Amino acid sequence: MVKIFSECEKAILVVLLRNGELYLTQISQTLRMTYSHVVKIINIFKKLELVELLETGRKRERVYKLTEKGEKVAQEVVDIKKIEKNIDEIINV
Repeated sequence: MVKIFSECEKAILVVLLRNGELYLTQISQTLRMTYSHVVKIINIFKKLELVELLETGRKRERVYKLTEKGEKVAQEVVDIKKIEKNIDEIINV
């Protein structure tokens, strides 16, 4: 099955790839998304085994990072974005 990611989902993958471990609030603030929307996407990613919750000892301080599988998917997203940019530059020359 091929999973097509929304732009919001892609953005969260890339932010986690670039920053490593992040609190949900950091993801939300960085991408200017609502906290609840980030939570919804992170829950999807957990089911797909793309992210993992790191134990912090505090329930409200949830820190997430990409799994190995998540890092591979995020890198593919970055690569696809580069290809799309190159195509745009060729077309708009």
